[in-house]
Amino acid sequence: MLNFPNDSLNTARIIFQSHDQYQVIFADRSVHQATLAGRMQLADTLPLIGDFVSGQVYDQDKFLITTLLPRQTLLTRASNQQDQAIAAGTVPCQVYTLNNKN
Repeated sequence: MLNFPNDSLNTARIIFQSHDQYQVIFADRSVHQATLAGRMQLADTLPLIGDFVSGQVYDQDKFLITTLLPRQTLLTRASNQQDQAIAAGTVPCQVYTLNNKN
């Protein structure tokens, strides 16, 4: 259940992220390798697994991410300085926490 926000052919969901490489899935369940457009690499908020993005397909199996669509949810973890984003979107999951603070 991917729950795409619209039926646009240019909308995809992030399913993998490692450094500057991404994989996205489309509503038709096709998967493409993806990279960020230049201006996206300098943005304050980068796409996370679960985010919906838009962009354009090129070379038949590659996708250039140009826009991060608004997030519905965000899973974060606490760190010493600030909360760190882990995943976004509407990803069904169970979260267990262990608090070692006395």
